Amino acid sequence: MARQVRIESTGAFHHVMARGNHLEPIFHSEDASDQELFLKTLDALASRREEVKTVGSLYETTPMP
Repeated sequence: MARQVRIESTGAFHHVMARGNHLEPIFHSEDASDQELFLKTLDALASRREEVKTVGSLYETTPMP
């Protein structure tokens, strides 16, 4: 069954999460270097939000294996 249509509202908070296919992990390195790269990329994108209009403010990140 498909999910319901997202209701867009100015100033609303959105919970965004990433998950691997078939619940597989998306971070694979044992030393967490791929997770660190993901967070650095996310931080760089959030700091460029004036250029990238689709990104709002980033309030919290919680990487989970």
